[in-house]
Amino acid sequence: MALTPGTRLGSYDLVALVGTGGMGEVWKARDLRLGRTVALKVLPAHLHGPQVLRTFKREARSVATLNHPNIVTLYSIETIDHVHFMTMEWVEGRTLAEVMARETIPLARMLQIGIDIADALGSAHEHGVVHRDLKPANVMLTAEDRVKVLDFGLAHIEKLAASGAETGEISPSSSAEGHLEGTVSYMSPEQANGRHVDHRSDVFSFGSVLYELCTGEPPFKRKTTPMELSAILRDTPRPVIEANPRIPVSLGRVVRRCLAKDPGQRYQSATDLRNDLAELRSEISVGGRRSRRLRMRRALVGALLLAAAGAVAFNLWGAREWLFLQRTGVRPEAMQAFLQATSHAAIDNPADSEKAVQLLERAVILDPSFARGWGALALAFAVQAVNFEPQRAEELTRLATAAARQALRLDPQTVEAYLAQGWLLWTPRNRFPHKKTLEQFARALAADPDSASAHADAAAIYSHVGMFDEAIAHATRAIQLDPLALRARLQLAFVLLWRDQAAQALAEFRRLPRDFYPSVAGSHHIWALLAVGRRGEAEATLNELLLERQAELGAELSGVRAFLAAVDGRTADAERLVGEALSRTGYGHFHHAAYFAVWTYARLGRPEPAIRWFREAALPGWPCFPLFERDPHLDQLRADARFQAALADVRREWERLQRELKGVIPEVSDPGSPDLSRGPR
Repeated sequence: MALTPGTRLGSYDLVALVGTGGMGEVWKARDLRLGRTVALKVLPAHLHGPQVLRTFKREARSVATLNHPNIVTLYSIETIDHVHFMTMEWVEGRTLAEVMARETIPLARMLQIGIDIADALGSAHEHGVVHRDLKPANVMLTAEDRVKVLDFGLAHIEKLAASGAETGEISPSSSAEGHLEGTVSYMSPEQANGRHVDHRSDVFSFGSVLYELCTGEPPFKRKTTPMELSAILRDTPRPVIEANPRIPVSLGRVVRRCLAKDPGQRYQSATDLRNDLAELRSEISVGGRRSRRLRMRRALVGALLLAAAGAVAFNLWGAREWLFLQRTGVRPEAMQAFLQATSHAAIDNPADSEKAVQLLERAVILDPSFARGWGALALAFAVQAVNFEPQRAEELTRLATAAARQALRLDPQTVEAYLAQGWLLWTPRNRFPHKKTLEQFARALAADPDSASAHADAAAIYSHVGMFDEAIAHATRAIQLDPLALRARLQLAFVLLWRDQAAQALAEFRRLPRDFYPSVAGSHHIWALLAVGRRGEAEATLNELLLERQAELGAELSGVRAFLAAVDGRTADAERLVGEALSRTGYGHFHHAAYFAVWTYARLGRPEPAIRWFREAALPGWPCFPLFERDPHLDQLRADARFQAALADVRREWERLQRELKGVIPEVSDPGSPDLSRGPR
C-alpha cells in the first residue's frame, strides 16, 4: 500500500512524512477516534516475516510499559491493510541536535536537560528497557523547554528485525553480520565491539551527549567511521574542562565517569547519575546567586571609593595606594583597573583571581609604564599557578616571571614583583625552598617596610615551618597596616589552631569572608570546630561550603569529608573521598590535603598509608613539628616505630630551619600583638 499525505489507515489520517530510517517511515498523523495528533512509525515491507513481526511486537510491548514525563509514550502496535505500524506521542519542538547547532546552551539549562534525560533513562532501566541509541537527535525539546526522549529500544528492535529479515526467523541472541545497534558517535565500547549490552551502555552514551553539550562536539569524533570506532574502544577524550574551561570541574568529573571504558567503573545506575547532576545544579544555582550579589557589591564599593578619592581616606591601605598612584602619575583608567583588581585579588578564590588578572592586564595595557600594575599582575599569575591552576603552572610561571621582570625594570622597588618571585619559588616542584622565598619577601619589606601584603606573606612561611612567634608578629603587623588583610588573618588563625588554641583560632576564622580561599580556610575552620567539640556546627559549615563553592571544591575539603566519613564508620565513602583529595597533587598547599588523608587513614586503622602521607605532608613544605608533636588525630600512630622515625625526621628539619631562617627578615619591632595567652582548645 503506497502511503501519501491524506492516506487513511483505519482511524488515522496521514498528514505529512517527517522522517525515514532503518525502522521505516515516520508520519505525522491525526487520530480521528481520540482527536489527537500522533507520530506513526511504519515497519518497512521487507521486515514483515511472521517471526520478525512476533519479535517486533514483543520488544515494542516492553517499550509500551514506560510511562514517564520525559519519555515519548508508545500508544499502540497495529496492522491495517497489511501495513504494520506503531503510534506514539507527537512532540512539537526541536531535537537537541538542532538546538546545539544553532545556539550555546547555558550551564543551568544544560544541567536541567541532563537531569531530565538521566531521569528518563532511570525509569526505563527499572522496567528492563535499554535505549541503545541515545543521541542528541533522539532528544526533543518542546516549546515549553521540556525534554522528551524518543525511540527507546527501537535500535534493538531494528537489529533483531534485520538479523532475521532474509530467513524470517530470529532469536533474541541473533545478530546481523556487520550490523551495530545505535549511532557510532554515541556508542559504548561494548556496542562498538558487538558485545552484549546492559543499562550501563546507555550511561556511556549519555556521557557522550553530555560531553557534546559541554564542548560542542562528540568525544570521539574522527574523520571516518572505523577511526571513530577505534577511538571509542581505545582513546581517552580530551577533558571537558580543557575543551571548555567555563565548565565546572565537578561536571567534568561526572562526564569522565560516564565515559569509562569499563562498565563497572561508570555510574551503576542512571538514577545515581541524575542525583549527582541535580546536586550540582543546586550548588551552582546557589553559588551563582551569591556571586552576582558579590559582584554588585564590589562594583558599588569600587564606584564609591573612586567617587570619594581625594576627599575621604577610605582606609589606611586604600589611602596609601591612592596617594602613591597619584604621585607617580599613573593614568586614571589604569589606576581604576588596578584598584578594582586588588579587591578581587584579596578574596583568594579561583573566580576572583581570574578577574584580578583580567583587570591588571587592562591596567598595564592602558599604562605600560605602570610598574605596580606589572608587579600585581605577576603576583596574580603566581597565585593562580600555586593555589588554583597547577596544570597551567609552566605557562603561568613564564607569564609571572616576565611581568615581575618588567615591573623591576620600571621600578626596582616594586614590592609585588618580589612577592611574586617568592611564591614562584615556594612550590612542590621546587621542594619549598623556605629561605630563598623569605629572602624575596625580605627584599619586598626593604622596599616598603609598611607593606601589609609582604608581612602577611612572611607570616605564611613562618607559620608553615613552625616559627609561631615570627608568624604572629608579621601577621599582626599586617593587620595593623590593613585591617582588611585577609591573608594575614588566615595565618594568625592557623598559628592559633596549630599551637592548640582552637577557641581563639575559631574567632579569627569567623572574621574571614566565606568566599575567601574556601577550601584551605574552610577546611581549617572545620578543624577548629572539631577541636572544640562542635561536630554538628562543623558538618553544617562543610555543607554550606559545598553548596556555595562546589565548582571550586578543593582537595582540602575532600580530605575533611573523608575524615568525617571515617569517624562515622563509612569506610567506602572515606576511601573514595580520600582518593579524590590525594588525586589533586601539584597545588602549593596540597600538603594540607595530604594531612587530612593522614587523619583519615589513621582513623581507618591503616598506619602504612597514614605514615607515608605524613611524610609527604610535612617534608619539606610543612615541617611544623610543634603541631605534629601534639595533634590528637595522630595519637593512633604514635606507638608505631615507623611514625616515630618520621616524626624524628620532621623534628630535625624543623630545628634546622629555626637556625637557618633566623634573621632572614629583621624582627618586627613592637607589633602590638593581641592577647594570645593560652585559652581552651
